[in-house]
Amino acid sequence: MAFEFLEMGLDAIEWEVLAQQYDSQQQKVRESQGNYYYQDKGVPCFPASLALRDYQRQAVANWFRHRGRGMLKMATGSGKTITALAIATELYEKIGLQVLLVVCPYRHLVTQWAREGQRFNLQPLLAFENVQQWQPKLSSQLYQVTQGNQNFLTVITTNVTFISEGFQSQLSYFPEKTLIVGDEAHHLGSPRLVESLPKTIGLRLGLSATPERYFDETGTEAVFNYFGEVLKPEFTLRDAIAQGALVPYYYYPVFVPLTESEALAYAKLTKRIGWALADDPNLKSNETVTNLLMQRSRLVGTAENKLPTLAQLMSSRLNTSHTLFYCGDGSLDGMSRQVSAVTRMLGKELGFRVHSYTAETPLTERETLRQRAIRLV
Repeated sequence: MAFEFLEMGLDAIEWEVLAQQYDSQQQKVRESQGNYYYQDKGVPCFPASLALRDYQRQAVANWFRHRGRGMLKMATGSGKTITALAIATELYEKIGLQVLLVVCPYRHLVTQWAREGQRFNLQPLLAFENVQQWQPKLSSQLYQVTQGNQNFLTVITTNVTFISEGFQSQLSYFPEKTLIVGDEAHHLGSPRLVESLPKTIGLRLGLSATPERYFDETGTEAVFNYFGEVLKPEFTLRDAIAQGALVPYYYYPVFVPLTESEALAYAKLTKRIGWALADDPNLKSNETVTNLLMQRSRLVGTAENKLPTLAQLMSSRLNTSHTLFYCGDGSLDGMSRQVSAVTRMLGKELGFRVHSYTAETPLTERETLRQRAIRLV
């Protein structure tokens, strides 16, 4: 295959031409005829069994129109990862993209990206945890790519590893034709992560269902300044359900009263928030208000009466299966984590077969649980 802009730097690439070419591609004809190029292992190749939805193709074209930058605001489960990999494949075919760098907030997202990447013929280097396991490989493969001895490199890492000295020391060796993808990009708005984002990488793509950071306008602005504005089309939960990308669901809120001590604490926090706003009404710069709001939110999230309310609800649903319970990150009594208390109540008191899945769950156990869930479905 011929790279149309292979010898050009990013500044010389005609992005509108790329967008128009992508728009004009007869995607369905191309897929139905099986018109695929043979690729060496590890080089991006669009899978024959996959067809992008209309909103995904529009997102790809609009990212090109914005000169290789932008944020995709799509509902969870609507195909952000696939869209990003489609962009990387187009870049490889059209400009000779050399490196795909994906930064994820959590380890399980690294493995999810690796699975999806393999569908696109990629052989990702997973850079996280023990630096001795991945840094020599990263250094060697970057050298091979820049010397023309390796066609393509995919690197998937976590936010924690990304800001480490071991990874930051390698960023200067990434070639110009590198695409950085920020998965759940709103997590990258913290000061340390913003400072660690490489300015030398010009091709940037942010992915998030909720790119605006909670009570952090400065961090939100930093994320958009780096990755670019939200691109059309935005794809909400309503859109995803209407187009069949996600299954319909019903939402039944169950109201839980605060205890007397919780209500008192809530009132005190609210009063302190009012005082802090009186001193400085600028939410953007008022860290005191932000901290107090987070404390109040955590108080509500771990309300004591939630556990007995859940027990009462599930006691009438003892034959329920395939159920997910999402827990807050706080504790119910100042001692037990909410996830531990919920697991104990569902398992020991109600007799459900329960498995917890948290950031501490080993990757091997996570994969076992995932495979078990797939078999049950």
